[in-house]
Amino acid sequence: MIPTIMVAIDQDDASKAALLWAIELASILSAKVVGVHACGLLNQDSNGSITPTKGHMDSIRERFGSEWAKPLSDSGLDYELVLRDGNPVSVLLMLESEVGADLIVVGSRGHSVIGGLIDSTSHHVSEAARCPVVIVHPPL
Repeated sequence: MIPTIMVAIDQDDASKAALLWAIELASILSAKVVGVHACGLLNQDSNGSITPTKGHMDSIRERFGSEWAKPLSDSGLDYELVLRDGNPVSVLLMLESEVGADLIVVGSRGHSVIGGLIDSTSHHVSEAARCPVVIVHPPL
């Protein structure tokens, strides 16, 4: 039984694929979905520009709720959105027990500028999580 699915959400294609996969599974299982976005030190806007996250929290919060998580809000599923400061791996692992995640869904490492600057979130989460982790690749 998988009552709660936690999915990492941001603006890249792998994250979008992970979110759609989590929504499809949650629909089949009647599961709750917890969408999570971790705000690290850098932010990549829709134009690809990299800026410090600190001055953009309101914009990130708005995009997270209305744009990145829109497929979730449109799904009709029971869901919750969580926006936290911190390293994505640390945030996901901390929230795993906090929200009672039975499954974590993450996109594969993106090819964005930020993705190239950090180690693979999906790899680290899959190594350290207590529950199963599904890594979803974006469509080719």
